[in-house]
Amino acid sequence: MTDFLAAYQTHLETDRRFHPELVQSYLSALPELLQSQRLSSPAELTKEEVLRIWQQQRWEETSFGIRSRDVSRDRKLIALRSFLRYMEEECRALPNGMHSIIQVEDAHPDRLGGLTSDELNRLKLALIQNISTCNQRRETALIFLICETGLPLDTLLELRVGRNGLITANGKSGDFVQKGGRFYLRAGKQLLPLSNNVIHFINFYLENRRHRTVKLFVKGNGKDAAGHWPVVSALRSLTRFFKQLDISIPKGRLLDVLQATAEQRIQNSQKDNKSRRQLALPLYSSSRRAA
Repeated sequence: MTDFLAAYQTHLETDRRFHPELVQSYLSALPELLQSQRLSSPAELTKEEVLRIWQQQRWEETSFGIRSRDVSRDRKLIALRSFLRYMEEECRALPNGMHSIIQVEDAHPDRLGGLTSDELNRLKLALIQNISTCNQRRETALIFLICETGLPLDTLLELRVGRNGLITANGKSGDFVQKGGRFYLRAGKQLLPLSNNVIHFINFYLENRRHRTVKLFVKGNGKDAAGHWPVVSALRSLTRFFKQLDISIPKGRLLDVLQATAEQRIQNSQKDNKSRRQLALPLYSSSRRAA
């Protein structure tokens, strides 16, 4: 059973792009339902056993007898239906149609998960080679910025740089600020830290484009080449890039996935910083006592 659930977890994370919390919710719900039928493997499930699970979950005992439950949003049953469909369509380990016995709606989560660590590595390798043309360099700079900050696409396309058309290490360059040797992006009242890698690729794009302007991202071609890069055009460009990279993204949800990637990165960074502070405190305290 463990092998099937591990493969199913990968399916949820990469193909369905579920948020990590929802993935764990599904994985925790399945073993209880499957083990109730005393099976050694999910591949042993029959239609009769699935129907029995469905009936057991639909009805409950009360002080007045038996009554049916509203299971339309039952977490366990939604997880089971999704798993059965995966076993039918992806693994070919169960007969088609078994998932339809569980009459609940398929999950269409609003909140998605980000790219996995393996996908991020593939993305970075592809991006550092995606610099042959001005449009590619612009594309690479934008993807790095989205994954770093999680800001909406329309906000990023309105960003400005210094009057010389660059981001320079001398204080403020449009919406970019350098403080204490580190660059930040000003977003409203927030200062979002940026890695040197992101600044490197942005400046590489800026230094090699034809038009020097305070706009970070410009259209790049046509009559209005130095004009605003439209959101629709930018999204089309990003979608094409990820399709070529063969990273599975739910249709129309690319920006959600990239913003979730940024959210995961920020959360991991905060956890790392907290861990470092916790490790440093005992050492500091012990040194003070020793003195």
